[in-house]
Amino acid sequence: MGKEEEGCKYAYSYHQIVTLVEVGHSQVWSLCESSKKDIIELSKCLKVGHSLTYLNLESNSIGDSGCQIICEVLKSNRVLKVLGLKNNKIKKVGAKALSGVLEENSTLVCLDLDDNTIGDGGAKALAYALNENEALTELYLKGNGISNSGAMAIASALLENRSLTYLDLDSNEIKEAGAKSLLHALQENTTLTDLYMENNQADKETEIETFLLRNKKIRKRAFKDAVKKGQKGSWDRAKLMVIGQGKSGKTSTVRSLLREPFNPKWDSTIGVALTQVETSSAVSWKKVEGMDSDFALEFAARVAAERLAKSTELKAGLAVARKATDDGDKPASVASRTYSTSTDTSANVSLNGFPEVEAEDKEEKLDSLFVSARRSLRIQPLRFSVWDLGGQKVFYSMHHLFLTRYAIYLIVFDMRKMLQCEETTIRYLKFWMNSVNLHASEAPVILVGTFYEEVEAQVKLERIEKLVTGKLEIGVKFKQVIRNLDNDLMFFPIDNRTGKGIDSLRSNIELVTRGQDFMHRLVSSRWMCCLDKMLQLQHRSWIYLRDVKGIANGLSISNSEEINSMLALFHELGVIFHLTTTEILRDVVTLKPQWLIDSLSRVIRDGRIHAFEMDTLEKVGLRGDVDQLFDCALASQDLLEYWWGKEHLNFLLDLMRQALLLSDWNFRSENLFLVPSLAPPGSVQQLPGSDLEGKGCVGSTCVFDFSASFL
Repeated sequence: MGKEEEGCKYAYSYHQIVTLVEVGHSQVWSLCESSKKDIIELSKCLKVGHSLTYLNLESNSIGDSGCQIICEVLKSNRVLKVLGLKNNKIKKVGAKALSGVLEENSTLVCLDLDDNTIGDGGAKALAYALNENEALTELYLKGNGISNSGAMAIASALLENRSLTYLDLDSNEIKEAGAKSLLHALQENTTLTDLYMENNQADKETEIETFLLRNKKIRKRAFKDAVKKGQKGSWDRAKLMVIGQGKSGKTSTVRSLLREPFNPKWDSTIGVALTQVETSSAVSWKKVEGMDSDFALEFAARVAAERLAKSTELKAGLAVARKATDDGDKPASVASRTYSTSTDTSANVSLNGFPEVEAEDKEEKLDSLFVSARRSLRIQPLRFSVWDLGGQKVFYSMHHLFLTRYAIYLIVFDMRKMLQCEETTIRYLKFWMNSVNLHASEAPVILVGTFYEEVEAQVKLERIEKLVTGKLEIGVKFKQVIRNLDNDLMFFPIDNRTGKGIDSLRSNIELVTRGQDFMHRLVSSRWMCCLDKMLQLQHRSWIYLRDVKGIANGLSISNSEEINSMLALFHELGVIFHLTTTEILRDVVTLKPQWLIDSLSRVIRDGRIHAFEMDTLEKVGLRGDVDQLFDCALASQDLLEYWWGKEHLNFLLDLMRQALLLSDWNFRSENLFLVPSLAPPGSVQQLPGSDLEGKGCVGSTCVFDFSASFL
């Protein structure tokens, strides 16, 4: 049966072959009888099916010919991470085909060939690939008729390979000479931590386990150093801001980047919609539900793995091995075999303020962390906080709160409107370009034109290019716009209905992001632990700065300047929200940016487009208050308290005051607040309770120009 779990697509099969079916919006595999035709269909699906990461074809009699068909596709596949081919009558020819995959593929991390018959020839082919491959971390070769010559070839590969951590050679025909070769390789290889040699014709298991124990000690020591010493590494996180005119296709563009289906009836964004995304390649963007609170352990493992990968000194490893012997440690025991696909890093015991795992789960957890860390060294995943900003004018007053320096900006426009109403579209683009220039003058900007299929004629694209480059002063006033080298344009034409142009846009976003200086900024593992402990308090939505300082002090971060730098980084990357322009704002750290946005968007929204459930408001006696808000731009305290809750009222009022989103209206006895962005432009409003009410006064509209500086 097929099963989808935690964003990864799994397929389990016994005596059958899988074909593609659709379950919701995800690609999962179901089962049918095995045949060459089915394998060909499967290979076609792998060629275009970008979401499949885990495929188990156990016990299907695929054979060498079927294996060759699958391998031809996998050479260019950049998504699949785990491939199970256990008990499939695969011999030397199939193993050679898989060797070709390992030479070219950089994303496959686990290959299961248990209970086939690849023999020494197949083992030698795989060993040849292991000399070059830097991605594979687990290789299962149990019961394959491998003898000394195959074992020697694998041992030779282990002298060069630094990614493999798990190797199963159980139930083969390896004798003393082959075992000695593997033992010799382990004297130099410090990354392999699990080698299974049971049911062979050699007696070297105890000696082999001694070196495996050494390698685990090296790994554990590196991990502890990363934790205790607060060692630094790059976080590889960025903020992707998607902005532009309302109804231009911003949300559809985000969905296309995530390979989600086009939905023509998708509601327009209210305020800002946040999405957490992880990507390991230009074809593999995965939505991550919620914000993790387990950064520290994962980060420390990656820092440790990086340091081990760069280390070339064997003496340090031997010293650890001697210390392990001196400490009386026993050789590593053989654990039950499972694919190391889990990256769960939840923790519950503290060591010097850092999260750690329970003793009985410690080795398994550390194994999982390092498997994930080793993979990330090769794949180099990026993590984005994607901010999809509502395009209606009423939301513009909020946007200055969220435009930060450490971001990539996608400014989306409708190419059809550009051709129909060029002045209006250019005016909107200039507005957004000026906004980005004001708040993040060095941040890269990618212009994205939607509805490609409707304007794809070259003459139309050239006209849009002329308007964009000429009227927007790109290269003169706006120097940070990224050129589309694929189409030789200053914008990226895409079509969200068909997906045309999306792959190019996705690739360029990654390329530009990886080139930003902030991506290479070194961050302390202590900062990651502090973030974890802050996010574990998310039930509070926001906390005081003194709470952050208390957490930081417990992690040996006592310098106020360092704490401020840490919070500034987290804010710039969109992980938390922390303004410092006034004492009131500086004193509060918002742990849930989406909660803050939703709270503000209760008040600041277009009432015609984003209506409320008026029947509910009628029942609680606040229907008139809502009408007053959208007719007169006046919010009552009762309404705000109903929407926000009493415990958050004062904080949100202070924030909106300081951010110039709201001001007190002191012309009536009841508590009212003026929300300027809701006041209709073009006339002086006769606001209730003011001296102008009922006098029919005529006034003037003032326009303040902040293009040179910001208030």
